[in-house]
Amino acid sequence: MTSSQGGSHQIKFSQAIDGITKSLEGIDKNISEFVKEAISQGGGFCAPFIAEGESRISLSYDDSIDSARRLAHELGHAWHFKQMKDVPSLRFSEETFEMTMAETSSIFFETAFIDYIIQNTDDGSIKKAILGWKIERSLNYLMSIRGAYLFENRFYECRKKGQLDVIQVEELSLQSQEKAYGNGLSEYEPFVWIKYGQFYQADIPFYNYPYSFGFLLSIGLLEIAKGNELFHKKFQGFLSETGLLPLEQLIKKHFNIDLSQQKFWQQSIQRLLEDIEQYNNCKS
Repeated sequence: MTSSQGGSHQIKFSQAIDGITKSLEGIDKNISEFVKEAISQGGGFCAPFIAEGESRISLSYDDSIDSARRLAHELGHAWHFKQMKDVPSLRFSEETFEMTMAETSSIFFETAFIDYIIQNTDDGSIKKAILGWKIERSLNYLMSIRGAYLFENRFYECRKKGQLDVIQVEELSLQSQEKAYGNGLSEYEPFVWIKYGQFYQADIPFYNYPYSFGFLLSIGLLEIAKGNELFHKKFQGFLSETGLLPLEQLIKKHFNIDLSQQKFWQQSIQRLLEDIEQYNNCKS
């Protein structure tokens, strides 16, 4: 299972929009209409204009499935910001906007889209390739990003004692990856600490963590959305109240879920295990 398997699958821009729209229309028709309108007006990165209820997305699209995934991700951000227009947050600013909240709608959109593509692919070899790519994406959200957190944490602790040279920083990076993956890989990515700009944002430590949180939360919310006619209203209400309450209180208020309990998170992990089982049983 390599990144080139599902990553090489081509999806034209129009096909991506059609897939994203159809993957979400069963959850909320307002979302699918929103996607259609967003693209028809022309449009990476999503910059919000909260007061106007609009966003601008900047994205390099190269017909790859990962480009389609990123498009769905940024549209999720745009949908989130649109909901905040009607119930303005009293605490919306860079200092108070919870990053865990920021990455929930975006990963919700991309996960719904990927699941739709897999479910509607008849070719066994293509389905297996995309499944493999999806699993890699999931492992990245759970393990690679955890490795980034471990690295930052260790770096800060070591930096208290003095400066670190390149060899020391690289050693910390590789050790963190090994721990995150449970020593399960034959080799690890070198110089990750140079690759990601998030490590250099001194005002936002542990920037990567919200992606893992949002990934697991979005999987759980997608499960709740299945066959739940009231989900779309709850989801809109949840997003619209961003910053008015801590995320765990908003989840409890709108979905009656206690995020302090392991059961919810374990159910999300189970979905990944099911993907791996489906991959192993999928005929090429």
